[in-house]
Amino acid sequence: MKRLIVNLVILSIIGVLFFPYFKNKNTPLPIDIPVGMYYPWLNESYGYAVRPPVKNSLISDTISQFWIWRNRGVTDLLKGKINIWNPYSFSGYEMSPWFHTMLFSPLNIFYTFLPQIDAMSFIVISQVFLSLLGGYLLGSFVFASPISGWLLAIGWSMSSFFTGWLTWGTISFALAMLPWVLYFFEKHFTFLCTLSLVFLILSGHPQTIGYCLIIFYLWTSIRMLSRGENRLLSFIKPLCIIIISLLLTAPAIFPSLSIISHSIRSLETLVGVNFGFIPWSKLLATLFSVNVFGNPSTGNYFGGDYNFQEKLVNFGTIPLFFAIYQIVKVFRSRKIDSLGVIGLVLLLLGIFLTTRYPFGFLVYQYHLPFLSSSPAGRSIILAIFGGVILASSGIKDFLSRKVDGKSLLFSNVIFIAFFLLLYSILLGSLYVIAQDGPGMSSYYQAIKANFTTAARNSVYPFGIYIILFGLLATGLRFRKLQTLAVYVVLLLAFFEGFLFFKKVTPFVPKNLYFPETPSITFVKEKYSETPNLFRFERESGELLPPNMWEVFGFYSTSGYDPIAPLQYEKYMKNQDVHGSISRYFENGAALDKLDEFGVKYFMALKRSEVSIPDKDGKIADSINQKIWKPVFTEGTVVILENQNYTPPYFFSETNPKNSILLTNKADDFWEFTVNTTTDNRFVLMENYSDHWQANIDDTPVTIQKFKETFKEVSVPKGEHKITFGYNNPDFKKGVYLSLVTLAVFFLYLVFRIKY
Repeated sequence: MKRLIVNLVILSIIGVLFFPYFKNKNTPLPIDIPVGMYYPWLNESYGYAVRPPVKNSLISDTISQFWIWRNRGVTDLLKGKINIWNPYSFSGYEMSPWFHTMLFSPLNIFYTFLPQIDAMSFIVISQVFLSLLGGYLLGSFVFASPISGWLLAIGWSMSSFFTGWLTWGTISFALAMLPWVLYFFEKHFTFLCTLSLVFLILSGHPQTIGYCLIIFYLWTSIRMLSRGENRLLSFIKPLCIIIISLLLTAPAIFPSLSIISHSIRSLETLVGVNFGFIPWSKLLATLFSVNVFGNPSTGNYFGGDYNFQEKLVNFGTIPLFFAIYQIVKVFRSRKIDSLGVIGLVLLLLGIFLTTRYPFGFLVYQYHLPFLSSSPAGRSIILAIFGGVILASSGIKDFLSRKVDGKSLLFSNVIFIAFFLLLYSILLGSLYVIAQDGPGMSSYYQAIKANFTTAARNSVYPFGIYIILFGLLATGLRFRKLQTLAVYVVLLLAFFEGFLFFKKVTPFVPKNLYFPETPSITFVKEKYSETPNLFRFERESGELLPPNMWEVFGFYSTSGYDPIAPLQYEKYMKNQDVHGSISRYFENGAALDKLDEFGVKYFMALKRSEVSIPDKDGKIADSINQKIWKPVFTEGTVVILENQNYTPPYFFSETNPKNSILLTNKADDFWEFTVNTTTDNRFVLMENYSDHWQANIDDTPVTIQKFKETFKEVSVPKGEHKITFGYNNPDFKKGVYLSLVTLAVFFLYLVFRIKY
């Protein structure tokens, strides 16, 4: 009966959070961003008065990267194909089955029996369900209290970090699996613990996985030591579980290591954003009031520095209060159990890594793997989990009648002092600025609006604290109402998390997922009509953002990816196609330098004299219309055709009698019938990789590097069939290693059970 109630409560929470999906089938994904912000979709209203409204433009990466890549990878996987090569961006490059396509994530099971958009939706929904259930099981077991279980589940699953990254379908899945890993460890279920850790690793976000592994190692080592187990074993056993889990996921990880090593990742630094460190003042303010600096979803964010998405430190007023209470009690009593140690260590470690000092800077100075490749603010994962553990321990006192009165008093003083200080600063600053307001003009108005936003948004957490104070006072004064008061506190904690969830999570009609427009259909039809492959480019700016062309099967030299191919970008930079090496790689401004890449169609905007998109405007003067002729128009969007188009494959020595016919093309395969009057070199303007093999008339030949970047093969005189195929041996090595590890691990489990 108890299990039934727990499941019903969690399902009810899911029903409340995702009601717009279950009622109206509005997907909890930001598919409103393309149709509401970019052309050619802005030419259509899709049933709205002007255009679809955009809920949260800050999370555009979810729809411009991860879901596009994941959908393509899983679609091929369901056909029995492991697709690592992506021919559609950056003139073709390798994509990781681990962190690009999340190819082996357990949540991909939804694709097997649901339409694609519903599978995406259920991946998002299931993350919350798994986290709530896992958090409850862990908390109720280690604290021997269902109340602690519920607070851990709500505090962790409704934290701003978990909610803010929910729509990625990767980060929050790793976070959702963490309580399960720890729960099975506590239950001494080694196999299930390892399996859960494998699922966590397959979530596909290396930095988050790294933080979760830190939590796992600290938790397990400290817990084993506290139980009096062998000291050496306490440090070695968790490490062995981690190593086994990594080896079991080798098919995803092995190919990824090579891909990273040949990417721009090592050259990308976070210097320009101060490595994503969060200033102490902003960290503390946001910890108490999640929207104190506004929110991008409501268009009033004024936090500056690195963006809002990297400052998600809040885990709720109520969990924060109980965490502070527990910390004060520990320092007063000078008594602490293993869970308290874990909570404090994680809380302090997370905060100190999130801020530059005292030692956060060391991560980037010494380039620590995984951690140094992401903004420092993401280290707050550690602090949030530590804080929730402390809170779950602290709330137990209010049911067991063991409340430390002085610790409770001091905790209330801290909360009241913070809000008094915050409002003193806000109102005092507004008063001072108001004295010179007329002279400060618009600057004063902006400051006034920002501070007013901060004051208004801080009313919510302060109000929740006041209600919490009243509930705790009632429960402590009237024993019969104690249990009811604590459950109302939990309901209040969920309500606060729900407010933030509702503010940042979009719910969008499913028909807005990359609908075709006349201009897109025109280019698609050209692909089916044209025997030769061609590439497509578009003007930078508010027109078909990077990667979104992949949905429609368009090939491009541009792309957006932090793991973009390094040698390719070096080549393009040296050719003055692109000014720098960057994850944002858009080449639409260098059309005159792209002829050898086979760019045939270009999407541009007609603009007015003041550069506003206008259907009666004209094409930019920078585009040579003697070469680029308009062939299709859709409102403000015009498709231009390259009069000098040649395919992205050719002989190095030209002759009118030479011929090249593309006879077969797949994502990772090319087949040509060629004829050359002399011994020649066949050049394919697609990125080189050691994992490509070529055959001439079914005889293997060596692929050489053309200009250190692309592919070429030597072709003897005459007519021949040339094929290029991609085959990644790292994936096969990973499979073999995974199978060997699984066999050894299975034998260990059998031996352990038997003896």
